[in-house]
Amino acid sequence: MALLLARAGARVQLVERETSPGGVFRGEGLMPLGLDALLQMGLAEVLSSAPQRVVRSWRI
Repeated sequence: MALLLARAGARVQLVERETSPGGVFRGEGLMPLGLDALLQMGLAEVLSSAPQRVVRSWRI
């Protein structure tokens, strides 16, 4: 949202809640619609350069 607002000319300030990353990678996941939204924002190059792994299924 911040990216879209900034592109539209709004002043945007992002604030991180944590003071440090904590030293533990917790990972992130994107559902297909979320990925589509990021691609529509023009972030394909950034996404392609990030470490990633496609998960096709999982068991709980």
